[in-house]
Amino acid sequence: MGKEKLQWHPVFCAALEVELEGVEGIRFHREYNLTRKPLQVDIVIVDEKKEEGKRGRRGKGLAGILRRYNIIEYKSPDDTLSIDDFYKAASYAGLFKSESPREDGIKAREIAVILVSSKRPLKLLKYLREYCRMTVKEVEKGIYECKGNWIFKTYVVIAHPRYGGTYPWLNSLSKNLEADDRKEIGRLLEEAGEKKDSKRDAILDLVLKANPEMARKMKEDEDMRAIQTLFAPELAAAKEQGQNSKLVSQVCRKLRKGKGQEMIAKELDEDLDLIKIICQAAGVFAPEYEEEKVFEEFYRIQESSGD
Repeated sequence: MGKEKLQWHPVFCAALEVELEGVEGIRFHREYNLTRKPLQVDIVIVDEKKEEGKRGRRGKGLAGILRRYNIIEYKSPDDTLSIDDFYKAASYAGLFKSESPREDGIKAREIAVILVSSKRPLKLLKYLREYCRMTVKEVEKGIYECKGNWIFKTYVVIAHPRYGGTYPWLNSLSKNLEADDRKEIGRLLEEAGEKKDSKRDAILDLVLKANPEMARKMKEDEDMRAIQTLFAPELAAAKEQGQNSKLVSQVCRKLRKGKGQEMIAKELDEDLDLIKIICQAAGVFAPEYEEEKVFEEFYRIQESSGD
């Protein structure tokens, strides 16, 4: 049996929302449709508090680099941010601008392209400096500002426990956490236990799955047992999310074979109402039924029904 595929993108979106949850007036648009045909950017953040033409910063960190419209491209620990990813994100920004209902309704200066990578994209940064003749400066730890004769303001953000900045939830999205990282993950566990929301649960569930050796040592650590006890209900909820992710994959495979909801529920021995919700989410992405996107839509429907 192959290893379970980790769904990084939905959790990245959750982590980004957690990092910016204290910033008023911003709205997240996951899997934002850029055109009438399926063409989607990872996430678009609209800063509704930022007036047209005003460039004032909200402070330091991630909030400080936001413009009115922000095109986010994310690369998980399984991938590397490439030169072509840079051009793809810039193209997405151009398409986003062109979709304004009136000519030049969205100004180029109001758009930022933010490239987030779990690895340091050294080849890309070198390319931006040497080929694009851009000035690449680490304005804060983990945040590179790329300035030059370019249409859109561009940033590269490193989401890594050692190279990243002051955005711990994004930095936790790693497959190579070390012993020294246990203390920080323990702090996030405590925070999640206090906040009691499904976003933090889902993030930590994925982090512990991606770092099984660290998770095992945390369970054995005397200092961590109190945290594990405190967080037990939330871990149970996160485990359920993991089980749902597996179920979504199974349903998508059966949908591709043309099977109906009742047959799928019977074959998987699952509740028909739950299968109907998954099929509802999957219908948005028919006929490919991309599992990661279907799971995110299913997650969104669950969140909406819980409000």
